[in-house]
Amino acid sequence: KRWAESARAASAQAILAGFSLGEITALAAAGVFSFEQGLALIRVRGEAMENACRRAPSTMLTLLGLSRDAVARVVDELNHSLGQDVSWLCNELWDEGFVVGGQRAHAGALRDRARAAGAHKVVELEVEGAFHTPLMRDAQLAFASALARVKAPGASREPALRATVYSNVTGAPYETVAQVFDLLPTQICRPVRWAQILAHVKRRTERITRVILPSPGEQLAGMLKMQSPALHSKHLLL
Repeated sequence: KRWAESARAASAQAILAGFSLGEITALAAAGVFSFEQGLALIRVRGEAMENACRRAPSTMLTLLGLSRDAVARVVDELNHSLGQDVSWLCNELWDEGFVVGGQRAHAGALRDRARAAGAHKVVELEVEGAFHTPLMRDAQLAFASALARVKAPGASREPALRATVYSNVTGAPYETVAQVFDLLPTQICRPVRWAQILAHVKRRTERITRVILPSPGEQLAGMLKMQSPALHSKHLLL
């Protein structure tokens, strides 16, 4: 908002994307709901996900140096060996950068399989649980209930959003406000398709002149550099 007020012409043409929780920020910036409504949604989301983590101890691991197909095989083979789903792909960061989440009891086996498959690096993240996996199902339901109580400005009469905002679920721009309310809760249990978002942005016909990253944005800047050095060269941390 501070950047938009200081650069009104540029902000009027901006396209918006937020990683995971940041998608709510992007949607608030696009006027889908107010700042206050966004804060209320963030609180519900955070508390519900924390409760889900307590019910099902889980974790997340970053895998570097493997293709998406290779990561999928690691996950599928571990699940098949145990006869149940215990791990899932949860973040697609760049072409050879992924995050996998799973039950904490099987984190070691997941790490060993990833290394055996040729991963250059496997790092367990300091998180409370496996976000963006089916383990967050109860959190998704709680968030959907809270979102249903939010009345989007003009949701009943506007066929499209006032600004272009990308969906973590599809990796493409939302088409309508109604689609936002349909997909946003499912984001909690489905992979963040960040690599696809950046790939889609690069294919746009409009020329991207600046990438604005509100602080703290160092991790997003790093992912941007891995996926698109050209876009990274245009970024600015606010």
